[in-house]
Amino acid sequence: PGLAALAARPSVFLFSNYIWCHHENQQLSEMVKRINPHNLAIHGGPDTPKYAGDVEVYFAEHPNVDITVRGEGELTLAHLLDVLRGHLGDGPPDLSVLADVPGLSYRAPDGSVVHTADRERQTELDEIPSPVLTGLFDGFRAAASSSFVILETNRGCPYGCTFCDWGSATLSRIRKFDLDRVFAELEWCASNGMSYVVLADANFGIFERDVEIAQRIADLRAEYGTPATVGTNYAKNTVKHLSKIIDIFASAGIVAEGKVSLQTMDQETLTVIKRKNIKVEKYNDLSVEFRKNDLPLSVELMMGLPGSTPEAFRQDLQECIARDVRTMVYPTILLPNSPMNDPAYREEHGIVARAGERVMQSATFSFEEWQQMERLTQVFLLCDLFGVLRQVSMFVHQETGLREVDLYEQLRMVARHESDRWPIIALTLNALPDLMTSPVSWKLWIDEIHRYLVEVCEVPDDATLAAVLDVQHALLPARNRQFPVVLDLPHDYGGWYNAMIEVKDDGYGLDWPDRVPPLRSFPPATFTVDDPSGLCNFGLGHRM
Repeated sequence: PGLAALAARPSVFLFSNYIWCHHENQQLSEMVKRINPHNLAIHGGPDTPKYAGDVEVYFAEHPNVDITVRGEGELTLAHLLDVLRGHLGDGPPDLSVLADVPGLSYRAPDGSVVHTADRERQTELDEIPSPVLTGLFDGFRAAASSSFVILETNRGCPYGCTFCDWGSATLSRIRKFDLDRVFAELEWCASNGMSYVVLADANFGIFERDVEIAQRIADLRAEYGTPATVGTNYAKNTVKHLSKIIDIFASAGIVAEGKVSLQTMDQETLTVIKRKNIKVEKYNDLSVEFRKNDLPLSVELMMGLPGSTPEAFRQDLQECIARDVRTMVYPTILLPNSPMNDPAYREEHGIVARAGERVMQSATFSFEEWQQMERLTQVFLLCDLFGVLRQVSMFVHQETGLREVDLYEQLRMVARHESDRWPIIALTLNALPDLMTSPVSWKLWIDEIHRYLVEVCEVPDDATLAAVLDVQHALLPARNRQFPVVLDLPHDYGGWYNAMIEVKDDGYGLDWPDRVPPLRSFPPATFTVDDPSGLCNFGLGHRM
């Protein structure tokens, strides 16, 4: 009823489109135009196209859209509304008055699309009023405990990765908001009980002052009890401030995780996506620093980048295993305003996708190969991230030379083509990514993996293999488990694991099996498993 009343007389409606809300925004836009065709629908945001051909298609497919805003929208919107003042009434709005407003595309009376000149980026960010400090967000105070706020401390990104569109401000000088303004906005969030603050910087930690910002958040947490969680995107090419930032958050009881966006380590792919100026070795230094300080760290990969191949993707997965860090894998999506969506780039690299779709085919991989990579991703996440085979796969790597990712690939094929012989493996790999709980009993999984390792991988069926399987079994979550669990093992599994981590941290992640004594050479020891975070009760049942 509120929307219907607002839309009954000609009004201006603004929509900021992102991947996760674009469809809903279009539905609302259609609704307000149905209620009154003279309502003005203005669409902007990262999911609204800027390339001329895509803009033409966008207007043709969405007759409810009157105007689109390209790039940064604050000054463009203010200019647009100022020019339209006095030209809005009970009839169709005369949009021709917008011809001199930079940064717009709009629908002309004859149905054609008019593109005005591009607008220069805003150089002085503090000229933009803060929506937080001017009271526009005050209405969210009542729902503070379930609310999150997105803030910027700076804007822009010096890198030009083709898959990325950071507010159309990639490959640009980073502009900063005044530090006092940032502190004041953070104070508002904390004093109003906002539990989750997102810092929408492309490279938080790139500046020394970012350590001050992290410390200010920690101080506010101590004073007000919030925020409890901070989300951000950390600096890619300089890591000297990141360990300190995460340490500050962790010491303050703030949930924060170091995330490094590797995307790929394949040199040919890095060249194609114009990311070679970001040094992979910086991430290696960071992972060692985080582990030494007992801080959480995860790596992000992209599957389906142009220039990549199935073998290059498998190597990326193995490289992450070699670093022994939590790994997240995301599909490559053709963002509407990214350099990857430039028509010339798409043609050069054979990209078969429309803006907003997953890239499932390029010059270097077919759709069938993309499907194989997608299925391997699910098996990898289940076996390594969720951990249903993580301990076993490391042991097999050292015992037989079969890399972890190659074992996962073997099992993927077994689940697909030999389900009669290996039914529990097939059930686990095919069903668990959706169910995320035990496959009837983890004992069935362990027993069938035992048989597979002996019969197919030719792992010696002895007490050492039995110890590894016992450790793997004890580390699998199931509801109502009783803790602690203490295993009496013939070999010191914890000592072997720590020796492996030490060698990996010394830079030998790919050839650690040759540098660490085999598990069977370690003396007997106990191995204790506990569940201090309650994962067996709260960590099951979610989609992976």
